[in-house]
Amino acid sequence: MIWMQIEVESVLKHLAEYHKLVEATIAKDMTDKTENLFQSEDEYDPALFDVELDEAKWIYESYFPRFLRYSLIVTTVMILETQLAELCDVIKNKKGLAVRAKDLKGDTLSQCKKYLEDVAKVSLIQSLWDKVIDLSKVRNCIVHAMGDMELSNDRIRLRDLVKANQGLTTGDTVFSGLEKNTLYISPDYCMLSIENIRQVFEDIFKSAGFQSSA
Repeated sequence: MIWMQIEVESVLKHLAEYHKLVEATIAKDMTDKTENLFQSEDEYDPALFDVELDEAKWIYESYFPRFLRYSLIVTTVMILETQLAELCDVIKNKKGLAVRAKDLKGDTLSQCKKYLEDVAKVSLIQSLWDKVIDLSKVRNCIVHAMGDMELSNDRIRLRDLVKANQGLTTGDTVFSGLEKNTLYISPDYCMLSIENIRQVFEDIFKSAGFQSSA
């Protein structure tokens, strides 16, 4: 079943490359925008320049990165859930099991974890699963509350994640009180999330007896 390992490694690798590329593009566009606000001294108006510069910074340092990283986290969790469900089916066929993960109760992550541990008898590293569960909470906050922590059912855990200083902050620490309950996600958090998922799959492949794809 090496193909499954190669598929997972490939999609996560390309997701990381996509993230780096788009982050670099936004940074370059910000530089180009500020450099070209006024092309000649005749057009220069200090007051207007400050307004235009503030608007450019707001767009390129707040909105665009926020939308990019929100979409990256949503996509990352989508990949996690899709590949996990597929992997559970592969393990089902490999072990000749009677039921699928989708036959169990709960959301996709709960189904897959219960299936792997209780049905397929695959041992899992709980600390790795804790990380992807937290990532899922961030994703749910984005999807169901547009990133507003205080509107999330997981607000208490999200506050703890912000305090852990691992790449999640809120508006009050980024934009002086504007949108103070809104989650802001750093590029490092995006890359860390992808790496955590890679480690989860690596652990499952090893515990389930898959051969190395290296």
